[in-house]
Amino acid sequence: MFDTNKFIIDSIEMFINKKLERVINNDRMAVVTGTKMHRRKIKYMVQMDGGEYLVNDGIGLAPKPNTRVWVHIPNGNLENAYIAARIE
Repeated sequence: MFDTNKFIIDSIEMFINKKLERVINNDRMAVVTGTKMHRRKIKYMVQMDGGEYLVNDGIGLAPKPNTRVWVHIPNGNLENAYIAARIE
């Protein structure tokens, strides 16, 4: 006999697992090298993985140059990257 409820639950579980496979969160160590105005908003220049990137200050740390920080890159998208913590 076909169990409709089990089929629906299994289908939902499979759908959720497929979506979660695509979610990639990365935290990278970086060094703040300065600030820059970008679209009327202050962004922080950070040196990370051999390159320099502009990122937001996600939690109001306002780090100064030469400060080591953790940069969070949601879904691997640098456009949404932000400074998540200071490394002491």
